[in-house]
Amino acid sequence: MVATGGVREAQERLQRLQADFDNFKRRASAEREQLVVRVKADALRPILAVADNFERAAIQIKPKTDGERAVQDAYQTVYNELKEFLKKEGLQEVGVEGEAFDPNQHEAVMREDRNDVDDGTVTGVFQRGYRLGEVLVRPALVKVAYN
Repeated sequence: MVATGGVREAQERLQRLQADFDNFKRRASAEREQLVVRVKADALRPILAVADNFERAAIQIKPKTDGERAVQDAYQTVYNELKEFLKKEGLQEVGVEGEAFDPNQHEAVMREDRNDVDDGTVTGVFQRGYRLGEVLVRPALVKVAYN
């Protein structure tokens, strides 16, 4: 009887150890995935400033000659390739005019007295925000309505 109890106890202990090890493997895998996303977000963050500059320049360029239009077309092609690269890497834009302000993805930099939209509605986007999966890479800089 004592031997049977010892065997049962050893089996239960083994099952607990197996369960603990399985939990450890799952936790380690999840942490590894989170680390990969954080490192990727850190690597992509400086590229967002380049994309912002492309966007600002595209707004400012007003070609008048065929040569200027050719330069603008080439410039736009490079900008589109950059946007496509960011998209392929999994970046998603956050912060769209008309959506409700969310402090988890927006940073309010200006308030605007408006009666034509609900209080807390994003009425302007000064800088796009981005997320990589569940990780916010950069919050959107927005203008928010109040009434």
